[in-house]
Amino acid sequence: MSRRFVIDKESLPDLPGMMLVTVEALKAIGGSGTIQELDEKVIELEGVSEAEQSYAMVNNDTRLRINYYLAWARTFLRRGGALENSARGVWSLTETGAAISSYEQVQIIYDRVNQEERERARLRRLAARQKSKPQDGIEQTSDDGPVGEETGGRRFWQCLAI
Repeated sequence: MSRRFVIDKESLPDLPGMMLVTVEALKAIGGSGTIQELDEKVIELEGVSEAEQSYAMVNNDTRLRINYYLAWARTFLRRGGALENSARGVWSLTETGAAISSYEQVQIIYDRVNQEERERARLRRLAARQKSKPQDGIEQTSDDGPVGEETGGRRFWQCLAI
């Protein structure tokens, strides 16, 4: 069987590939396991080299890349309903997760979670914009001064434009 993901010093691994191997690892260890048991089984199943296991994150982050991205794989699977975090540090397959057997199935979860994140980010930006708008009952003004009034401020800005 060929590798589903590769860890190197700089590029991003194939997260859906990591998600699929995570599901396979949980199936292999009985459907539930600790983070350490799960990560070790993924490394074994995928044949991750010692060199790949030694790569740390960049920018003074001491976490190992393999552990960092496997944590993201678990998070995506949880958000997609395939895993549950049944206790602190313990992960279990759900009925949905137990039914996963192909890359295409985890790709669908990956795409859906990414779409949900884009929508959440859009809503956060929208909420931030609405927070920064003046509240109802407060007169809206432009850079020229109050709307509909000729004021000294507006004349001042018009003089500067001449």
